[in-house]
Amino acid sequence: MCGIFLTLTFLTGCVSPQRYREQADQVADSIMMKKQYEALGKVEPIEIETPADTLRRRLIVMQDLPTSTLASLGVKELRPIDHWPCDNYLHAIPPANDPPWMGESAMVISLLDALEISARNSREYQTAKEEVYISALNL
Repeated sequence: MCGIFLTLTFLTGCVSPQRYREQADQVADSIMMKKQYEALGKVEPIEIETPADTLRRRLIVMQDLPTSTLASLGVKELRPIDHWPCDNYLHAIPPANDPPWMGESAMVISLLDALEISARNSREYQTAKEEVYISALNL
């Protein structure tokens, strides 16, 4: 009987670090969605982009600007090593459609678009979003 109890305790207590991260992300997401709804009356997706995903990097790739190594394009371009958490850890999600700056004519954006682009590419803004996320994890 004691052996069965110890085995069950051992099996239920063994959760991978990746699973703990996923659980923490789920808890933080639910807290942030609840607080966002309380404050704004609606819930919008919260995406935290790393510097490798910013407009600067995409422009380097799209304009085929010179780089010194693959590391210039960001971590996601490097070959995975054995100790990364999972197989798809560095796989980028491809954009839904072609970027608008690839067209023949000049791209016209609204003030709202300009503000959204600015916020997405602001390290200060991204850091503030990360701090909100970390605060939610600490609750």
